[in-house]
Amino acid sequence: MTAVVDAVPADDTLTVRRAGVESRRAASRTDNSDLDDIRGYKRVLRAIAELIAETAVSPQQWALLGSVVVGLDSCVSAPNKSGDVVPSIELPLAVHAAITGEEDAAVPLAAACALVCVSIGLFDDLADGDRRGHWARHSAGEINLAAATMLSALPSLILASLDVAPPRRACLQQILAEGLLRMSAGQQADLALTGAHEVTVGQVEAAVLGKTGERFATYCKLAAEMADATPEAMSLYEAFGREIGIARQLVSDCHELAFDPVCRDLVHGTRTMPIVAHINRLSGSDRRRFLDLLDRSRTDRHAEKLVREELRASGELSRVIFRARLHYGRARAIIDRVGAREPGRARLLCVARPGFADPTGASAARAGNDFGLRLDQSRPAA
Repeated sequence: MTAVVDAVPADDTLTVRRAGVESRRAASRTDNSDLDDIRGYKRVLRAIAELIAETAVSPQQWALLGSVVVGLDSCVSAPNKSGDVVPSIELPLAVHAAITGEEDAAVPLAAACALVCVSIGLFDDLADGDRRGHWARHSAGEINLAAATMLSALPSLILASLDVAPPRRACLQQILAEGLLRMSAGQQADLALTGAHEVTVGQVEAAVLGKTGERFATYCKLAAEMADATPEAMSLYEAFGREIGIARQLVSDCHELAFDPVCRDLVHGTRTMPIVAHINRLSGSDRRRFLDLLDRSRTDRHAEKLVREELRASGELSRVIFRARLHYGRARAIIDRVGAREPGRARLLCVARPGFADPTGASAARAGNDFGLRLDQSRPAA
C-alpha cells in the first residue's frame, strides 16, 4: 500500500501504473497482512487504492490522492487492534449483511462512504490547523484540493460503477447528494455557534444531528437501498445510523475536554454539549464568570485548564455520556425491531455497544474518572 503513495512515478504517464493494477489485485488476495484484517477493512482500502490508480489523470494527482490511502490505513489498523470500528466502513458492510446475509457486494459502497468521511475529516483538520504526518509535504491548498476532489468525484464514480439496475443507481446517487446537503447544513449550524454566549442545548443537538448523525444515517441508508430493503427497514437502518452518529459525537466531545492535550474545541470556541449544558445551568455572576473563562481559554492555557476542571467537577461530562448511552440504547432497540440477520446483526450490535473503560489505564488514573469513555472513540471522523 505504501508504494502507491511514496512518490510520483518516474514515467510521466500513468500507463505502467494502471497496467499493474490487476497484478496488485491478484497479489493482494494472498497478502498475509489480511490474516489480521478481522473486519475485512483492507478490502475496502484496496478498492480505494485501485480506484485512485485507475482514475487519476496525472502522476501528481495520483500521488496527492494516494496520501488518502496512507491515512485510511493507519485509521483502519488502530481499530483492528483496539476492538473499535471505523463507522464509515463498518456500517455499510454490516447493514448490507444484516439484510442479505453477506457483505461482499457492499465493499465498493463502503469505499465510497470512507472517502466521504476522510474528505470531511480533511476539511475539519484544515479548519483546526491540524496536519497529519502523511500530509506534511503537501500545502494547505493541496490538502483542500484533495478533499474537494475526493468528495466531489470519487464516491460518485464508485456509485456509477456499481452492478445494480439503473433506477437503483440513480436512487443511491440521490441518497448521497441529499445526505451531503444535510451534513453541510449541520456543519454550518455548528460554525454559527462558535464563540456564542447565548446558545441552547437544542441548537447543539441540531448541529450534532446534522454534521454527524446524518452522516452515519446516510451510510446506513445507502447500504439498505443497495440491499433492496423495504421502505420500513430502510427507515429503521437510517435511524440506527443517526443514533450511533449522535452518540459517538457526544463521546468524542467529552473525550476532547477530558483527555486531549490541546483541546481544539476550546481553542476554536466550539460550543459542544458539555460546554453549552454547563452555561445554561449557570446564572448571574457565575454565568458571566464562566463565559469570560471560555473566551480566555482560546489563548490562555491556564484558563483552558480551569474550564476543564469546572466541567469535570460539575458532572457535566458524566451527564453528556449518559445522553450518549441513551442513544446507543435506542440504536440497539432498532436492531431488535428491524429483524437483522447474522452476521450483520452481531456487527451492528457491536457498533451500538459503548465502551466503558479507558484502555490505557494511565489516562483514567490521571483523570480520576473515565466517564465511560473509550479513547479510541475520539474524533469520529471515520
